[in-house]
Formats: sequence, C-alpha cells, structure tokens
Amino acid sequence: MRRVITLTALSTLTALLTSLAAVACSADAADESASSDEAYRVKPDGSDVPGTLNVVLPDGVTGVRPATVQVDLSAATPLGTPITQVAIGTRTFRLESTDGVTTVKQTRTADIVSGQTTTIKAAVLGVKATGGPRTFGLGDLPCTYTHGLLQSPNQTGRYECYSNLKDDGSTLVPIIEGQYVYTFGLADGVTFKIAPGETKIVALTDYSSRKVAHLKAPARELPDVTSNSGPPAKQWRIYSGGTVNTPNAIIDAADGSELDIGLMAEYANNNRHNYSIQAHGWHNDVALPMGQLGAGPLNVTFGRLDVDDVSVNGGAQTYRGKYNVVPVDANNRAIGEKLMFDDAPTGTGIDVLPGRYQVTITYNTSESGLKSDIQYVDIPW
Repeated sequence: MRRVITLTALSTLTALLTSLAAVACSADAADESASSDEAYRVKPDGSDVPGTLNVVLPDGVTGVRPATVQVDLSAATPLGTPITQVAIGTRTFRLESTDGVTTVKQTRTADIVSGQTTTIKAAVLGVKATGGPRTFGLGDLPCTYTHGLLQSPNQTGRYECYSNLKDDGSTLVPIIEGQYVYTFGLADGVTFKIAPGETKIVALTDYSSRKVAHLKAPARELPDVTSNSGPPAKQWRIYSGGTVNTPNAIIDAADGSELDIGLMAEYANNNRHNYSIQAHGWHNDVALPMGQLGAGPLNVTFGRLDVDDVSVNGGAQTYRGKYNVVPVDANNRAIGEKLMFDDAPTGTGIDVLPGRYQVTITYNTSESGLKSDIQYVDIPW
C-alpha cells in the first residue's frame, strides 16, 4: 500500500514540474522574440549646430563704400558683421555695394562648417579714369554701350555708367577676389586680377591689356564737303564690328584734336569686334588700324584733302569743278571704291586716313568744254 501511494504522488509531482517548465520556456521564447525586434530599431541621436559667415575688408583699409552681405534668402547684413545661424554645407551669398547711382553685385559660395566661423576676406577696387590720354568712353566722351565690372569669363558684378567715368580712383568698392575686366566705350576694357585682402587702383587708360589706336584730326582750311553721308562735319562715327548694323557712336573731331580708342584683350583677336570709322562725306566706313596688344597706341594721323577751284592760264581765271577720291596702291591701281557717293564741288575738303589717293577733278572751260585733271596724293602715317 505504501508503494502505491508513493508512486502516485511522484507522478503528480512530475506532471506539475513539467507544466512549470513549459511555461518558463514559453516566457523565454517571448523575451527572445522581443529582443530580436529591438535589434533592428535605429534611434539616431544627433545635434543641429549652424555655422557663421563673416565677409571682411582688408586689414587697415578705410574710406570704402558701404556694402552688405546676404546669405541665401536671409536679411542683408553690413559687411564685416558675422552672420550667425547659417545652415551648414555650401551656401550662396551676395555682396552688394551701392551709392544710389552705381551698384556692384557679386554672388559667390562659401563652405559653412557646424559650430565654426567661415571668414572670407574681400578685396578693394578703385577705378581711375582720369589723368591719362583722352580716351573714347571716358571723361567727357560718351559712355555708350559697355561699361562695368565683369568677372572673366562670367559676369558677376557691374558698375553703371556714372559721370561718363570721370572717377579719379578715390571711389573704393569692396569686391571678391578673381580675374576681371572693366569695360567701357564700345569694346574697350582693362583686364586685371585681384587677390583676397588686396587694394588695387586700376587705370583704365593702361595699355598693357588693350589694342589702341591714337587718332589725330587734321587741320582743315576749306569747308567740308556738303553731304548727307557719314556723321556731321568735324566728327567721326566709330563702329564696333565693322558694319553699319553694329553699335556705333559719333565723337567730336575738331581740328588737331586727339583721341585714344582701345579694344579689350578678350576682343583683340576677334574680327567681330574690330573697329571701323567713317568721316563726314564718306560713302562707307573703313577698317580702323589698331596697335598690337599691349604694345601701346598706333598713331593714326588723319590727312586732309582740300581741293581748290581750278586755276587756268596762270591763275588769271578759275573754274568751279567737281572731284572725287579713290584709294590706290603704289602702282596707282584702285584698291577700293570712291570715297564719296557723289562728286563734291571744288573749294571744299574731306578727311582721309593715311595712304595714297587718286584725286580726279573735272571742270568746264568756255573754250574747251569738259576737261579733267588727275593728281596723286600721299598721306603719311
């Protein structure tokens, strides 16, 4: 009896223990399943600390025109004032300086680092348009078509034409380092480089990066021909490109007046931007000779063909005639068309470039009728 009872109790105990073990295993499996889910869950723990941008002037420079800096779409901040809370990465900023008449705007990029200040040192530019030879596009002459500060090869800023560029270099403007060309006139300009922190005064009459012709008007004794061709008397029309469909400007050419006209380096070897010139009475414009790049001006002294009335029989009697002019070579062969569309009356004159010319005069006499006289004239350089 005791054995039977004992066996029954052990069987019950064994079943209880088995049941408890099953429950424990089930709980362990649930914990393992939860741990497996947690292993694939990513919980980033970062920080957002913007950077600072500060665009500053060169050390010790004063008298610079005020400017502002703007990052992306933020408010403009005075130059030299740190701009905080700038998003990290490559950011675009704009440097702008204006006095209400002339404006320089430049756009650049800066690398902004979290928690750090990125400092960019600007340069300072002055433009000297006075003190050199009388130059087309400067001083009292028309500013005309191109005038401004251009980043080479991409435009990044511009001066507007002010006071026909009479600045003496005292206007100092902050700009960003780089290679630039300052353009003026029709196709003239000076190329230069400027480094961070540098102050540079650029003389616009400098010859080192330009082709230049130095023009001189002739002395005129007789009145100019009466003609509807070309500009008014004692004036020249300059074309940029060599055809009447290109930009042009009329400039004064009083007796003995002198003028430099230049071609910027970017255009020096580009035939589309060579100059041509037309004087009063000329039927067409002709190519204007230019000096070599950086070699200084080529002197182009205009001549004058003043044609008197025809004197016959030792000057006892004169006749009013007509004349025309044709450029010829050393062998007196025509190398171009007539200078004037219609014959001009004697007792007048016309400006001509250096070269050799055939002047044909026709006139009527009471005794012999229509006669002609041909003369050849050399106009020296």
